[in-house]
Amino acid sequence: MFEDLAPRLVEGDDGLPLVMAVESGMARGARLALYDARGLYAATPFIGRANRWLALIGAGGLDGGGWPVIAYAGRPPLAETLRIWRLKDGRLAEVASAPGRTNHRIGGDFISSGLRDCGSGPEIITALGCR
Repeated sequence: MFEDLAPRLVEGDDGLPLVMAVESGMARGARLALYDARGLYAATPFIGRANRWLALIGAGGLDGGGWPVIAYAGRPPLAETLRIWRLKDGRLAEVASAPGRTNHRIGGDFISSGLRDCGSGPEIITALGCR
């Protein structure tokens, strides 16, 4: 099963396009998955519990290191944790996390997170958590 409104295209670590999606399992919760033309390319671990999900924020060259970096809000609004993953050599590795960040406010009718670049480099925009 897949979640989110639509899959997203991102540039892979080899320069070829990948499809980025949130995959979910009834017993294991959600995970970030990347697919190429052959199938599953790379994925984060499943959250590990039913009814736990994540919300993609975006992907791009966020750290200047030349490798794709992907940001998501983990388990909003329960855990409210921003997680940053780097794709390198066909593997996703978590490189940073920050508590108290989410992709939307409880009760909000829109997603307020995303990536932006106003001329000084890419920035991750998140909502502050409720805790």
